[in-house]
Amino acid sequence: MIPRLYRWIKRIAYCKGFGIQSPNDFAFVNDVIYETLPYYIYSDLHERDYPEGPHYREKVNRLLFRIVNWAHPKTIIEEGSGDGSCTDYIKAACPHFKSFSEEGKTDFIHIGHTENNEKAYKRLHRLAHEGTILVIGHIHDNKANENWWKHIEKSKYTGVTFDLYDIGIVFFDKKRYKKNYKINFF
Repeated sequence: MIPRLYRWIKRIAYCKGFGIQSPNDFAFVNDVIYETLPYYIYSDLHERDYPEGPHYREKVNRLLFRIVNWAHPKTIIEEGSGDGSCTDYIKAACPHFKSFSEEGKTDFIHIGHTENNEKAYKRLHRLAHEGTILVIGHIHDNKANENWWKHIEKSKYTGVTFDLYDIGIVFFDKKRYKKNYKINFF
């Protein structure tokens, strides 16, 4: 609890899109990341019994739901589903998506609970197009993940990135001004 409180205080200046000049990025932060409405499916998903395994906080799973619900991807790839809860939230947000597949370009990629996020990224980023959203878990779990996340922020392949501490969100749209945002999402 104390480390989370410390991180929250350290990121206090990054609340509610403060300092974000882009209208699109500001809208994404306020309308998706900080959305507080109780979506219709939250209580059903909360009641499910998941096996022991790696997982996100429920707040992060709900954010995954909101991102997918906002983006309406036709194709989704998920690498490392952990206890399965994040997969259920993703599926609930977009029940009519085309496939969980690695064939061709994809609209939404989630790299969650893997042994090696960097290895998964190297394999999957080739499937991204300018409309793809990539969500990467555990970007601050250790020094290697932090350094790798910094590499992604600076990569010529990525556009706007959001560092929410638990996860990182990457947009590949090169028409948007490249910017890295820290968001206080505790």
